[in-house]
Amino acid sequence: MRIAGFKSLLLAGLGFAGGMPGQAALSPEEIYEKTSPSVLTLEVENSNHERFVGAACLVLRPGLAVTAWHVVHDAQKIEAWFSDHRRAKIVGLVAKDEKLDLALIEIEANDRPRTVLATNTPRIGAKAFVIGAPKGMDFSIADGLISLVRELEGVRQY
Repeated sequence: MRIAGFKSLLLAGLGFAGGMPGQAALSPEEIYEKTSPSVLTLEVENSNHERFVGAACLVLRPGLAVTAWHVVHDAQKIEAWFSDHRRAKIVGLVAKDEKLDLALIEIEANDRPRTVLATNTPRIGAKAFVIGAPKGMDFSIADGLISLVRELEGVRQY
């Protein structure tokens, strides 16, 4: 599965508060409520037995999650759970793109909602949100602004 074109679609869709033309923008609370059921925290143990935390979200189809390649590239063991504390078994790696730092992983969680991705390009200055696990604070939400839209080697970057 090729995921290079997927990065711009993903980044345009996750936590994008701008809304569609003619629709009201979602509040941060609404974005969190709508998106967090599809977000996972990943606790990864690498080949040096170091443990760290990352995040993933369900996209495209049931049981398929996207995360950063640097989170899973040397994983020997991964534990995953949702915000309701339900555990999810990692089945395996589906696709990776080291250059774009993306990985698609298969999980056993077919009854969970998926993150709905936007297909429109965000405008510079648009509010953006991310739900993740920075410094182990799983399922936290942060906001920022789209400061630049550019294309590098055929991939739109935000």
